[in-house]
Amino acid sequence: MRGRIVVLSWVAVAALFSLLLACDGVQGQDESKGKKEKSEKKTDEKARAKPEAIKATGTISVTKDEKGKVTDATFASDDGKSYKVLGGKKFEKLDGKKVEIVGMAAEKDGEMLLKISKCKEAKEEEKTEKGDKEEKPEQKKKPAEE
Repeated sequence: MRGRIVVLSWVAVAALFSLLLACDGVQGQDESKGKKEKSEKKTDEKARAKPEAIKATGTISVTKDEKGKVTDATFASDDGKSYKVLGGKKFEKLDGKKVEIVGMAAEKDGEMLLKISKCKEAKEEEKTEKGDKEEKPEQKKKPAEE
């Protein structure tokens, strides 16, 4: 009788061990599904956040706190797009000015971000009407002889 109890005990231990392994396997599948879903979400985010090179003209606006420190900067392009500028402190001197920029733009959490690599103040083009002649600085008009 005692031999049967020992055998039954070992069978019970083996059954419990098998059950634990089976449960862990099921739980492992759930965890791997969760990991797979998370990696798919990250892939989607990376696909949306793929930076694109841009060259544009527009206006930089700087936001300051009550102490006068720059807290934020935005770039509004002439074609109507708006970007949050990364590293906005560098552009404090260009606040409200028309600039030409070259940089990389990407979307993150529904907001367009812009990393500017080159920035210069835009030149204003002088427009003249047809038929008007512009005077060159080196040309001087001779006084009329009397």
